[in-house]
Amino acid sequence: FKEARAVALNDLEAAVLVTPPDPEWPSGILSVQVHEIRDLSVKTMGKERKGGKGREGEKGQDEGEETAEEGEGLPSSYCTIALNDELVYETRVKPITSSPMFNAGTERFVRDWRKAHVTVTVKDSRLRENDAVLGTVFLKLSEAFVNASEVTRSYSLEKGLGTGRIRISLLFRPVDAKLPPNLLGFDTGTLEIRDVSVRSGLGDLSKCEVRLKTTTAEAEEKVSRKTAEKRGDQIVWSPDGLTKLPVRQRYASALLISFRDKSGFKSSGRKALGVLWLRDIVDRAEGPVEISLWRAKDGDYSRLKLNYVPPDGDLAYWDSDKEKVERIGSVSLDLVFWPGISEKHHEMLGGAGAKKRAAWDEYHRQKDAGFRDAIGELSAQIPEDHHASESHETQARDGEQQAPGQTDKTMTGGPVNTQEGDDEDARQDEEAHGTNTIVSADDVEVESQADAEPEEGDDTSIGEGSQGDTDGGKKRGVVGKLKEWRQHEKELHRDHRGIMQAKPARTAEWLKDNIEEGAHAVKDRFKMKAREPDVETEV
Repeated sequence: FKEARAVALNDLEAAVLVTPPDPEWPSGILSVQVHEIRDLSVKTMGKERKGGKGREGEKGQDEGEETAEEGEGLPSSYCTIALNDELVYETRVKPITSSPMFNAGTERFVRDWRKAHVTVTVKDSRLRENDAVLGTVFLKLSEAFVNASEVTRSYSLEKGLGTGRIRISLLFRPVDAKLPPNLLGFDTGTLEIRDVSVRSGLGDLSKCEVRLKTTTAEAEEKVSRKTAEKRGDQIVWSPDGLTKLPVRQRYASALLISFRDKSGFKSSGRKALGVLWLRDIVDRAEGPVEISLWRAKDGDYSRLKLNYVPPDGDLAYWDSDKEKVERIGSVSLDLVFWPGISEKHHEMLGGAGAKKRAAWDEYHRQKDAGFRDAIGELSAQIPEDHHASESHETQARDGEQQAPGQTDKTMTGGPVNTQEGDDEDARQDEEAHGTNTIVSADDVEVESQADAEPEEGDDTSIGEGSQGDTDGGKKRGVVGKLKEWRQHEKELHRDHRGIMQAKPARTAEWLKDNIEEGAHAVKDRFKMKAREPDVETEV
Protein backbone atom coordinates (compact mmCIF):
# COMPACT_ATOMS: atom_id res chain seq x y z
CA PHE A 1 0.00 0.00 0.00
CA LYS A 2 2.88 2.37 0.72
CA GLU A 3 4.27 1.87 -2.80
CA ALA A 4 0.83 2.50 -4.30
CA ARG A 5 0.31 5.56 -2.11
CA ALA A 6 3.51 7.07 -3.50
CA VAL A 7 2.06 7.16 -7.04
CA ALA A 8 -1.62 7.75 -6.15
CA LEU A 9 -3.30 11.05 -5.42
CA ASN A 10 -5.17 9.88 -2.31
CA ASP A 11 -5.82 6.83 -0.16
CA LEU A 12 -8.79 5.71 -2.27
CA GLU A 13 -6.75 5.52 -5.47
CA ALA A 14 -3.98 3.71 -3.60
CA ALA A 15 -6.49 1.15 -2.30
CA VAL A 16 -7.75 0.53 -5.85
CA LEU A 17 -4.19 -0.38 -6.92
CA VAL A 18 -3.80 -3.09 -4.27
CA THR A 19 -7.36 -4.35 -3.63
CA PRO A 20 -9.13 -6.76 -6.01
CA PRO A 21 -12.89 -6.43 -6.57
CA ASP A 22 -15.07 -7.99 -3.91
CA PRO A 23 -17.03 -11.03 -5.23
CA GLU A 24 -19.95 -9.94 -3.03
CA TRP A 25 -20.44 -6.91 -5.29
CA PRO A 26 -20.15 -8.37 -8.81
CA SER A 27 -21.97 -5.57 -10.66
CA GLY A 28 -20.28 -2.29 -11.50
CA ILE A 29 -18.80 0.06 -14.08
CA LEU A 30 -15.92 -1.24 -16.20
CA SER A 31 -13.58 1.25 -17.85
CA VAL A 32 -11.43 0.03 -20.76
CA GLN A 33 -8.77 2.28 -22.29
CA VAL A 34 -6.32 1.55 -25.09
CA HIS A 35 -3.17 3.64 -24.74
CA GLU A 36 -0.71 2.72 -27.50
CA ILE A 37 0.90 -0.03 -29.54
CA ARG A 38 4.65 -0.50 -29.77
CA ASP A 39 6.64 -2.11 -32.62
CA LEU A 40 3.53 -2.75 -34.70
CA SER A 41 4.32 -4.44 -38.01
CA VAL A 42 2.64 -6.70 -40.56
CA LYS A 43 3.89 -10.14 -41.45
CA THR A 44 4.78 -10.28 -45.15
CA MET A 45 4.77 -13.56 -46.96
CA GLY A 46 4.51 -15.10 -50.40
CA LYS A 47 4.47 -12.75 -53.38
CA GLU A 48 4.44 -9.61 -51.24
CA ARG A 49 7.65 -10.75 -49.60
CA LYS A 50 9.70 -11.23 -52.75
CA GLY A 51 12.38 -8.63 -53.15
CA GLY A 52 11.62 -7.14 -49.74
CA LYS A 53 13.71 -7.04 -46.61
CA GLY A 54 13.37 -9.75 -44.03
CA ARG A 55 11.61 -9.24 -40.75
CA GLU A 56 13.04 -9.26 -37.27
CA GLY A 57 13.44 -12.77 -35.92
CA GLU A 58 14.03 -14.40 -39.31
CA LYS A 59 17.30 -16.03 -40.27
CA GLY A 60 19.98 -13.52 -41.19
CA GLN A 61 18.17 -10.58 -39.58
CA ASP A 62 19.40 -8.38 -36.77
CA GLU A 63 17.21 -9.17 -33.74
CA GLY A 64 18.15 -5.94 -32.01
CA GLU A 65 16.95 -3.73 -34.85
CA GLU A 66 13.96 -1.59 -33.87
CA THR A 67 10.92 -1.07 -36.09
CA ALA A 68 10.82 2.34 -37.74
CA GLU A 69 7.90 4.50 -36.61
CA GLU A 70 7.18 5.70 -40.16
CA GLY A 71 7.87 4.20 -43.52
CA GLU A 72 6.48 2.25 -46.45
CA GLY A 73 4.49 -0.89 -45.66
CA LEU A 74 3.47 0.06 -42.13
CA PRO A 75 -0.19 -0.49 -41.15
CA SER A 76 -2.91 2.11 -40.64
CA SER A 77 -4.28 0.59 -37.46
CA TYR A 78 -7.39 1.04 -35.36
CA CYS A 79 -8.83 -0.90 -32.42
CA THR A 80 -12.25 -2.33 -31.60
CA ILE A 81 -13.42 -3.22 -28.08
CA ALA A 82 -15.99 -5.95 -27.43
CA LEU A 83 -17.54 -6.72 -24.04
CA ASN A 84 -19.09 -10.17 -23.64
CA ASP A 85 -19.14 -10.68 -27.43
CA GLU A 86 -20.91 -7.37 -28.10
CA LEU A 87 -19.00 -4.66 -30.01
CA VAL A 88 -19.08 -1.48 -27.90
CA TYR A 89 -16.30 0.83 -29.13
CA GLU A 90 -14.08 1.66 -32.10
CA THR A 91 -11.11 4.03 -32.18
CA ARG A 92 -9.90 6.31 -34.94
CA VAL A 93 -7.49 5.13 -37.63
CA LYS A 94 -3.85 6.04 -37.03
CA PRO A 95 -2.30 6.11 -40.51
CA ILE A 96 1.02 4.51 -41.48
CA THR A 97 2.84 4.20 -38.17
CA SER A 98 4.35 1.43 -36.08
CA SER A 99 3.69 3.24 -32.78
CA PRO A 100 0.08 4.45 -32.86
CA MET A 101 -1.08 6.48 -29.84
CA PHE A 102 -4.81 6.02 -29.18
CA ASN A 103 -5.53 7.01 -25.55
CA ALA A 104 -9.18 6.22 -26.16
CA GLY A 105 -11.65 4.07 -24.30
CA THR A 106 -15.15 3.57 -23.01
CA GLU A 107 -17.14 2.72 -19.88
CA ARG A 108 -19.85 0.09 -19.63
CA PHE A 109 -22.01 -1.45 -16.93
CA VAL A 110 -21.01 -5.06 -16.19
CA ARG A 111 -23.53 -7.33 -14.49
CA ASP A 112 -20.95 -9.80 -13.16
CA TRP A 113 -17.21 -9.17 -13.44
CA ARG A 114 -16.47 -12.77 -12.43
CA LYS A 115 -17.88 -14.07 -15.75
CA ALA A 116 -17.22 -11.13 -18.08
CA HIS A 117 -14.48 -10.85 -20.71
CA VAL A 118 -13.11 -8.08 -22.91
CA THR A 119 -11.72 -8.54 -26.42
CA VAL A 120 -9.52 -5.87 -28.02
CA THR A 121 -8.92 -6.42 -31.76
CA VAL A 122 -6.37 -4.45 -33.77
CA LYS A 123 -7.15 -4.06 -37.48
CA ASP A 124 -5.41 -2.58 -40.50
CA SER A 125 -7.49 -0.14 -42.56
CA ARG A 126 -6.66 -0.94 -46.18
CA LEU A 127 -7.52 0.54 -49.54
CA ARG A 128 -9.51 -1.62 -51.98
CA GLU A 129 -9.44 -4.68 -49.75
CA ASN A 130 -11.06 -5.78 -46.52
CA ASP A 131 -9.49 -4.67 -43.25
CA ALA A 132 -7.04 -7.28 -41.99
CA VAL A 133 -6.88 -8.44 -38.36
CA LEU A 134 -3.41 -7.67 -37.01
CA GLY A 135 -3.97 -9.27 -33.62
CA THR A 136 -6.38 -9.97 -30.77
CA VAL A 137 -6.11 -9.62 -27.00
CA PHE A 138 -8.60 -11.65 -24.93
CA LEU A 139 -8.94 -10.57 -21.27
CA LYS A 140 -10.94 -12.53 -18.70
CA LEU A 141 -11.73 -10.08 -15.90
CA SER A 142 -11.51 -12.75 -13.18
CA GLU A 143 -7.90 -13.39 -14.27
CA ALA A 144 -6.99 -9.73 -14.71
CA PHE A 145 -8.30 -8.49 -11.34
CA VAL A 146 -6.32 -10.80 -9.07
CA ASN A 147 -4.40 -8.23 -7.01
CA ALA A 148 -6.06 -4.93 -7.89
CA SER A 149 -9.21 -3.29 -9.24
CA GLU A 150 -7.11 -1.30 -11.75
CA VAL A 151 -4.67 -2.95 -14.14
CA THR A 152 -2.39 -1.36 -16.76
CA ARG A 153 -0.32 -3.83 -18.74
CA SER A 154 1.18 -4.51 -22.15
CA TYR A 155 -0.11 -7.52 -24.07
CA SER A 156 1.24 -9.23 -27.16
CA LEU A 157 -0.98 -9.34 -30.25
CA GLU A 158 -2.04 -12.90 -31.06
CA LYS A 159 -3.83 -14.76 -33.84
CA GLY A 160 -3.42 -12.10 -36.52
CA LEU A 161 -1.28 -10.88 -39.38
CA GLY A 162 0.75 -8.48 -37.25
CA THR A 163 3.11 -8.34 -34.32
CA GLY A 164 3.51 -5.83 -31.53
CA ARG A 165 2.59 -5.04 -27.94
CA ILE A 166 -0.52 -3.10 -26.96
CA ARG A 167 -0.93 -1.24 -23.66
CA ILE A 168 -4.39 -1.50 -22.08
CA SER A 169 -5.89 -0.25 -18.80
CA LEU A 170 -8.84 -1.83 -17.00
CA LEU A 171 -10.66 -0.28 -14.04
CA PHE A 172 -13.65 -1.79 -12.22
CA ARG A 173 -15.81 0.25 -9.84
CA PRO A 174 -18.55 -1.72 -8.06
CA VAL A 175 -22.00 -0.31 -7.49
CA ASP A 176 -24.22 -0.77 -4.44
CA ALA A 177 -26.49 -3.37 -6.06
CA LYS A 178 -26.86 -7.09 -5.40
CA LEU A 179 -28.81 -8.60 -8.25
CA PRO A 180 -30.47 -12.05 -8.30
CA PRO A 181 -28.56 -14.71 -10.29
CA ASN A 182 -30.90 -14.58 -13.30
CA LEU A 183 -29.95 -10.93 -13.87
CA LEU A 184 -26.18 -11.56 -13.82
CA GLY A 185 -25.95 -13.33 -17.19
CA PHE A 186 -24.85 -12.52 -20.72
CA ASP A 187 -26.92 -10.58 -23.24
CA THR A 188 -25.81 -12.90 -26.06
CA GLY A 189 -26.05 -16.67 -26.04
CA THR A 190 -27.60 -19.84 -27.40
CA LEU A 191 -30.82 -21.37 -26.08
CA GLU A 192 -30.73 -25.16 -26.21
CA ILE A 193 -34.06 -27.00 -25.89
CA ARG A 194 -34.21 -30.77 -25.38
CA ASP A 195 -37.96 -31.53 -25.26
CA VAL A 196 -41.35 -29.88 -24.75
CA SER A 197 -44.19 -31.31 -22.67
CA VAL A 198 -47.71 -29.98 -22.11
CA ARG A 199 -50.28 -30.66 -19.41
CA SER A 200 -53.66 -29.33 -20.55
CA GLY A 201 -57.32 -30.22 -20.83
CA LEU A 202 -57.24 -29.76 -24.61
CA GLY A 203 -56.78 -33.18 -26.17
CA ASP A 204 -56.22 -31.95 -29.71
CA LEU A 205 -52.75 -30.52 -28.93
CA SER A 206 -51.16 -33.87 -29.80
CA LYS A 207 -51.91 -33.12 -33.46
CA CYS A 208 -50.13 -29.77 -33.28
CA GLU A 209 -46.70 -28.77 -34.49
CA VAL A 210 -44.51 -26.88 -32.00
CA ARG A 211 -42.78 -23.73 -33.22
CA LEU A 212 -40.04 -22.09 -31.15
CA LYS A 213 -39.06 -18.47 -31.77
CA THR A 214 -37.63 -15.49 -29.89
CA THR A 215 -39.20 -12.05 -30.10
CA THR A 216 -35.94 -10.29 -31.09
CA ALA A 217 -34.87 -12.64 -33.91
CA GLU A 218 -36.29 -14.09 -37.09
CA ALA A 219 -34.89 -17.59 -36.58
CA GLU A 220 -37.58 -20.19 -35.97
CA GLU A 221 -37.30 -23.89 -35.16
CA LYS A 222 -40.07 -26.46 -35.66
CA VAL A 223 -40.78 -29.68 -33.80
CA SER A 224 -42.90 -32.03 -35.89
CA ARG A 225 -46.21 -33.36 -34.59
CA LYS A 226 -44.96 -36.85 -35.48
CA THR A 227 -42.63 -36.71 -32.46
CA ALA A 228 -45.54 -36.14 -30.04
CA GLU A 229 -46.52 -38.94 -27.68
CA LYS A 230 -48.74 -39.21 -24.64
CA ARG A 231 -47.16 -40.05 -21.30
CA GLY A 232 -49.86 -40.21 -18.65
CA ASP A 233 -51.54 -36.83 -18.46
CA GLN A 234 -48.80 -35.14 -20.51
CA ILE A 235 -48.09 -34.72 -24.22
CA VAL A 236 -44.34 -34.78 -24.94
CA TRP A 237 -42.54 -33.64 -28.09
CA SER A 238 -39.04 -35.18 -28.22
CA PRO A 239 -37.08 -34.17 -31.36
CA ASP A 240 -34.26 -36.39 -32.59
CA GLY A 241 -31.59 -33.72 -32.10
CA LEU A 242 -31.14 -30.67 -29.94
CA THR A 243 -33.09 -27.56 -30.87
CA LYS A 244 -30.86 -24.47 -30.70
CA LEU A 245 -31.89 -20.84 -31.02
CA PRO A 246 -29.43 -17.91 -31.22
CA VAL A 247 -30.23 -15.07 -28.83
CA ARG A 248 -29.18 -11.43 -28.78
CA GLN A 249 -30.64 -8.77 -26.48
CA ARG A 250 -31.54 -11.60 -24.12
CA TYR A 251 -33.01 -9.39 -21.38
CA ALA A 252 -35.43 -7.79 -23.84
CA SER A 253 -36.59 -10.99 -25.56
CA ALA A 254 -38.97 -13.83 -24.82
CA LEU A 255 -39.24 -17.39 -26.08
CA LEU A 256 -42.56 -18.05 -27.83
CA ILE A 257 -43.82 -21.66 -27.87
CA SER A 258 -46.62 -21.83 -30.44
CA PHE A 259 -48.86 -24.84 -31.02
CA ARG A 260 -50.31 -24.99 -34.54
CA ASP A 261 -52.62 -27.66 -35.92
CA LYS A 262 -50.97 -29.32 -38.95
CA SER A 263 -53.12 -32.43 -39.17
CA GLY A 264 -54.85 -31.27 -42.38
CA PHE A 265 -53.61 -29.82 -45.66
CA LYS A 266 -53.70 -26.30 -44.25
CA SER A 267 -52.60 -24.79 -40.97
CA SER A 268 -55.64 -23.84 -38.91
CA GLY A 269 -53.85 -21.16 -36.90
CA ARG A 270 -52.40 -21.00 -33.43
CA LYS A 271 -54.16 -23.19 -30.87
CA ALA A 272 -52.20 -22.07 -27.81
CA LEU A 273 -49.12 -20.07 -26.84
CA GLY A 274 -46.54 -20.32 -24.07
CA VAL A 275 -44.25 -17.38 -23.23
CA LEU A 276 -40.96 -17.60 -21.32
CA TRP A 277 -39.04 -14.37 -20.80
CA LEU A 278 -35.33 -15.15 -20.91
CA ARG A 279 -34.64 -12.78 -18.00
CA ASP A 280 -36.09 -15.47 -15.72
CA ILE A 281 -33.48 -18.17 -16.42
CA VAL A 282 -29.89 -18.55 -15.20
CA ASP A 283 -26.92 -19.03 -17.51
CA ARG A 284 -25.66 -22.62 -17.87
CA ALA A 285 -28.45 -23.98 -15.61
CA GLU A 286 -29.81 -27.24 -17.02
CA GLY A 287 -33.20 -28.56 -16.03
CA PRO A 288 -36.95 -28.29 -16.59
CA VAL A 289 -38.73 -24.95 -16.55
CA GLU A 290 -42.51 -24.79 -16.19
CA ILE A 291 -44.54 -21.90 -17.60
CA SER A 292 -48.20 -21.18 -18.26
CA LEU A 293 -50.05 -22.10 -21.45
CA TRP A 294 -52.46 -19.47 -22.80
CA ARG A 295 -55.27 -19.20 -25.31
CA ALA A 296 -56.58 -15.87 -26.59
CA LYS A 297 -60.35 -15.65 -26.65
CA ASP A 298 -60.41 -13.50 -29.79
CA GLY A 299 -57.33 -15.10 -31.42
CA ASP A 300 -55.11 -12.04 -30.81
CA TYR A 301 -51.89 -13.04 -29.02
CA SER A 302 -50.08 -9.71 -29.48
CA ARG A 303 -50.49 -8.71 -25.81
CA LEU A 304 -48.83 -11.92 -24.66
CA LYS A 305 -45.92 -11.40 -27.04
CA LEU A 306 -45.18 -7.79 -26.12
CA ASN A 307 -45.76 -7.72 -22.35
CA TYR A 308 -44.05 -9.51 -19.52
CA VAL A 309 -45.79 -12.69 -18.41
CA PRO A 310 -44.63 -14.25 -15.11
CA PRO A 311 -43.86 -17.98 -15.28
CA ASP A 312 -46.53 -18.70 -12.65
CA GLY A 313 -49.19 -17.00 -14.78
CA ASP A 314 -50.10 -14.26 -12.29
CA LEU A 315 -51.48 -11.36 -14.37
CA ALA A 316 -52.38 -9.16 -11.41
CA TYR A 317 -50.23 -6.35 -12.84
CA TRP A 318 -52.15 -6.32 -16.15
CA ASP A 319 -55.09 -4.07 -16.87
CA SER A 320 -58.44 -5.13 -18.31
CA ASP A 321 -56.70 -6.97 -21.20
CA LYS A 322 -56.06 -9.92 -18.89
CA GLU A 323 -59.69 -10.89 -19.42
CA LYS A 324 -58.96 -11.51 -23.11
CA VAL A 325 -56.59 -14.43 -22.42
CA GLU A 326 -57.32 -17.72 -20.70
CA ARG A 327 -54.91 -20.06 -18.98
CA ILE A 328 -55.52 -23.60 -20.22
CA GLY A 329 -52.57 -25.51 -18.80
CA SER A 330 -48.80 -25.53 -18.38
CA VAL A 331 -45.75 -26.14 -20.55
CA SER A 332 -42.57 -27.78 -19.28
CA LEU A 333 -39.30 -27.13 -21.16
CA ASP A 334 -36.02 -28.98 -20.68
CA LEU A 335 -33.57 -26.23 -21.67
CA VAL A 336 -30.28 -24.51 -20.93
CA PHE A 337 -28.88 -21.11 -21.91
CA TRP A 338 -25.22 -21.14 -23.01
CA PRO A 339 -23.63 -17.67 -22.78
CA GLY A 340 -21.57 -16.22 -25.61
CA ILE A 341 -21.73 -16.24 -29.39
CA SER A 342 -21.89 -19.58 -31.22
CA GLU A 343 -22.17 -21.03 -34.72
CA LYS A 344 -25.92 -20.39 -34.65
CA HIS A 345 -25.37 -16.62 -34.61
CA HIS A 346 -24.01 -16.47 -38.16
CA GLU A 347 -27.35 -15.46 -39.66
CA MET A 348 -28.00 -12.93 -36.88
CA LEU A 349 -24.85 -10.89 -37.43
CA GLY A 350 -25.68 -7.41 -38.62
CA GLY A 351 -24.86 -6.23 -42.11
CA ALA A 352 -23.48 -8.27 -44.97
CA GLY A 353 -20.32 -8.74 -46.97
CA ALA A 354 -17.16 -7.44 -45.31
CA LYS A 355 -18.91 -6.42 -42.07
CA LYS A 356 -20.38 -9.86 -41.51
CA ARG A 357 -17.19 -11.60 -42.62
CA ALA A 358 -15.08 -9.56 -40.17
CA ALA A 359 -17.31 -10.42 -37.19
CA TRP A 360 -17.23 -14.11 -38.04
CA ASP A 361 -13.49 -14.02 -38.66
CA GLU A 362 -12.88 -12.69 -35.13
CA TYR A 363 -15.03 -15.47 -33.66
CA HIS A 364 -13.08 -18.21 -35.46
CA ARG A 365 -9.73 -16.73 -34.46
CA GLN A 366 -10.76 -16.75 -30.80
CA LYS A 367 -12.10 -20.28 -31.08
CA ASP A 368 -8.93 -21.62 -32.74
CA ALA A 369 -6.79 -19.95 -30.07
CA GLY A 370 -8.77 -21.64 -27.27
CA PHE A 371 -10.07 -18.36 -25.86
CA ARG A 372 -13.69 -19.54 -25.89
CA ASP A 373 -13.26 -22.69 -23.80
CA ALA A 374 -14.60 -21.12 -20.59
CA ILE A 375 -16.93 -18.36 -21.81
CA GLY A 376 -19.42 -17.29 -19.16
CA GLU A 377 -18.19 -19.61 -16.42
CA LEU A 378 -18.54 -18.25 -12.90
CA SER A 379 -14.91 -18.25 -11.78
CA ALA A 380 -12.71 -15.98 -9.74
CA GLN A 381 -9.00 -16.29 -9.08
CA ILE A 382 -8.50 -15.47 -5.41
CA PRO A 383 -5.88 -16.32 -2.79
CA GLU A 384 -6.52 -19.45 -0.75
CA ASP A 385 -6.57 -17.47 2.52
CA HIS A 386 -8.64 -14.60 1.13
CA HIS A 387 -12.12 -13.91 2.52
CA ALA A 388 -14.46 -11.12 1.48
CA SER A 389 -15.16 -8.44 4.04
CA GLU A 390 -17.51 -5.52 4.42
CA SER A 391 -17.19 -2.36 6.44
CA HIS A 392 -19.48 -1.80 9.40
CA GLU A 393 -21.16 1.09 7.55
CA THR A 394 -22.04 -1.18 4.62
CA GLN A 395 -23.36 -3.92 6.90
CA ALA A 396 -25.57 -1.45 8.74
CA ARG A 397 -26.88 0.00 5.48
CA ASP A 398 -27.67 -3.47 4.15
CA GLY A 399 -29.57 -4.30 7.30
CA GLU A 400 -31.72 -1.18 6.96
CA GLN A 401 -32.48 -1.54 3.27
CA GLN A 402 -32.88 -5.28 2.67
CA ALA A 403 -35.83 -7.29 3.91
CA PRO A 404 -35.16 -11.03 3.34
CA GLY A 405 -37.87 -12.86 1.52
CA GLN A 406 -39.79 -9.76 0.38
CA THR A 407 -39.46 -9.46 -3.41
CA ASP A 408 -41.65 -8.41 -6.28
CA LYS A 409 -42.73 -11.47 -8.26
CA THR A 410 -42.71 -9.73 -11.62
CA MET A 411 -39.42 -7.88 -11.35
CA THR A 412 -36.99 -9.53 -8.90
CA GLY A 413 -38.56 -12.87 -8.17
CA GLY A 414 -35.38 -14.74 -9.05
CA PRO A 415 -34.74 -17.50 -11.56
CA VAL A 416 -37.04 -20.35 -12.56
CA ASN A 417 -34.20 -22.83 -13.21
CA THR A 418 -31.83 -23.05 -10.22
CA GLN A 419 -31.03 -26.75 -10.18
CA GLU A 420 -27.48 -26.17 -11.44
CA GLY A 421 -25.46 -23.54 -13.21
CA ASP A 422 -24.41 -20.06 -12.14
CA ASP A 423 -27.12 -19.69 -9.50
CA GLU A 424 -25.00 -17.91 -6.90
CA ASP A 425 -26.97 -14.92 -5.68
CA ALA A 426 -24.96 -11.75 -5.16
CA ARG A 427 -27.05 -11.03 -2.06
CA GLN A 428 -25.69 -14.13 -0.30
CA ASP A 429 -22.26 -15.15 1.04
CA GLU A 430 -21.94 -12.46 3.70
CA GLU A 431 -20.56 -14.55 6.56
CA ALA A 432 -16.77 -14.51 6.08
CA HIS A 433 -14.54 -11.62 7.12
CA GLY A 434 -10.83 -11.02 6.50
CA THR A 435 -8.30 -8.88 4.72
CA ASN A 436 -7.09 -8.71 1.13
CA THR A 437 -3.74 -10.26 0.31
CA ILE A 438 -1.42 -9.50 -2.60
CA VAL A 439 -0.36 -12.65 -4.41
CA SER A 440 1.04 -13.58 -7.77
CA ALA A 441 -1.11 -15.00 -10.53
CA ASP A 442 0.52 -18.43 -10.04
CA ASP A 443 -0.44 -18.71 -6.34
CA VAL A 444 -4.19 -18.54 -6.75
CA GLU A 445 -7.03 -21.00 -6.58
CA VAL A 446 -9.72 -20.99 -9.25
CA GLU A 447 -13.26 -21.29 -7.91
CA SER A 448 -15.74 -22.34 -10.57
CA GLN A 449 -19.50 -22.88 -10.29
CA ALA A 450 -19.79 -24.93 -13.50
CA ASP A 451 -17.80 -27.61 -15.20
CA ALA A 452 -16.29 -26.88 -18.58
CA GLU A 453 -18.81 -27.59 -21.31
CA PRO A 454 -18.02 -28.36 -24.94
CA GLU A 455 -18.19 -25.42 -27.30
CA GLU A 456 -21.38 -25.02 -29.28
CA GLY A 457 -21.15 -26.80 -32.59
CA ASP A 458 -18.23 -29.05 -31.59
CA ASP A 459 -18.29 -32.80 -32.17
CA THR A 460 -19.72 -34.80 -29.27
CA SER A 461 -17.01 -37.42 -29.09
CA ILE A 462 -14.15 -38.87 -31.04
CA GLY A 463 -15.66 -42.33 -30.86
CA GLU A 464 -18.86 -41.30 -32.63
CA GLY A 465 -16.90 -39.66 -35.41
CA SER A 466 -14.76 -42.73 -36.03
CA GLN A 467 -17.86 -44.95 -36.04
CA GLY A 468 -19.56 -42.65 -38.56
CA ASP A 469 -16.56 -42.84 -40.90
CA THR A 470 -16.67 -46.63 -40.74
CA ASP A 471 -20.41 -46.79 -41.47
CA GLY A 472 -20.33 -44.17 -44.17
CA GLY A 473 -17.82 -45.95 -46.39
CA LYS A 474 -15.94 -44.30 -49.21
CA LYS A 475 -18.65 -41.71 -49.93
CA ARG A 476 -18.55 -40.34 -46.41
CA GLY A 477 -14.75 -40.40 -46.52
CA VAL A 478 -14.69 -38.27 -49.67
CA VAL A 479 -17.20 -35.82 -48.23
CA GLY A 480 -15.21 -35.59 -45.01
CA LYS A 481 -11.99 -34.95 -46.88
CA LEU A 482 -13.70 -32.25 -48.95
CA LYS A 483 -14.94 -30.52 -45.80
CA GLU A 484 -11.49 -30.69 -44.23
CA TRP A 485 -9.94 -29.25 -47.39
CA ARG A 486 -12.43 -26.35 -47.45
CA GLN A 487 -11.87 -25.66 -43.76
CA HIS A 488 -8.11 -25.67 -44.29
CA GLU A 489 -8.53 -23.34 -47.27
CA LYS A 490 -10.56 -20.89 -45.17
CA GLU A 491 -7.86 -20.87 -42.52
CA LEU A 492 -5.20 -20.14 -45.14
CA HIS A 493 -7.23 -17.32 -46.67
CA ARG A 494 -7.89 -15.85 -43.22
CA ASP A 495 -4.11 -15.42 -42.78
CA HIS A 496 -3.62 -14.18 -46.37
CA ARG A 497 -2.06 -17.42 -47.52
CA GLY A 498 -2.78 -19.50 -50.55
CA ILE A 499 -4.39 -17.51 -53.34
CA MET A 500 -5.16 -14.66 -50.90
CA GLN A 501 -1.49 -13.78 -50.61
CA ALA A 502 -1.91 -11.91 -53.92
CA LYS A 503 -3.54 -8.48 -53.71
CA PRO A 504 -5.73 -8.97 -56.85
CA ALA A 505 -7.46 -11.90 -55.13
CA ARG A 506 -8.15 -9.83 -52.01
CA THR A 507 -9.43 -6.94 -54.17
CA ALA A 508 -11.82 -9.33 -55.95
CA GLU A 509 -13.14 -10.47 -52.59
CA TRP A 510 -13.56 -6.84 -51.51
CA LEU A 511 -15.60 -6.10 -54.67
CA LYS A 512 -17.85 -9.10 -54.03
CA ASP A 513 -18.43 -8.02 -50.43
CA ASN A 514 -19.31 -4.48 -51.54
CA ILE A 515 -21.94 -5.86 -53.91
CA GLU A 516 -23.43 -7.94 -51.09
CA GLU A 517 -23.52 -4.91 -48.79
CA GLY A 518 -25.31 -2.88 -51.47
CA ALA A 519 -27.93 -5.58 -51.97
CA HIS A 520 -28.39 -5.87 -48.21
CA ALA A 521 -28.88 -2.10 -47.89
CA VAL A 522 -31.60 -2.17 -50.58
CA LYS A 523 -33.43 -5.01 -48.80
CA ASP A 524 -33.32 -3.16 -45.48
CA ARG A 525 -35.14 -0.22 -47.07
CA PHE A 526 -38.26 -2.38 -47.40
CA LYS A 527 -38.11 -4.05 -43.99
CA MET A 528 -40.11 -2.86 -41.01
CA LYS A 529 -37.31 -2.90 -38.45
CA ALA A 530 -36.26 -0.47 -35.79
CA ARG A 531 -32.97 1.32 -36.36
CA GLU A 532 -30.07 0.08 -34.27
CA PRO A 533 -27.56 2.49 -32.73
CA ASP A 534 -24.11 2.69 -34.27
CA VAL A 535 -20.98 1.62 -32.44
CA GLU A 536 -19.54 4.29 -30.15
CA THR A 537 -16.44 5.98 -31.59
CA GLU A 538 -14.13 8.85 -30.74
CA VAL A 539 -15.65 12.30 -31.14
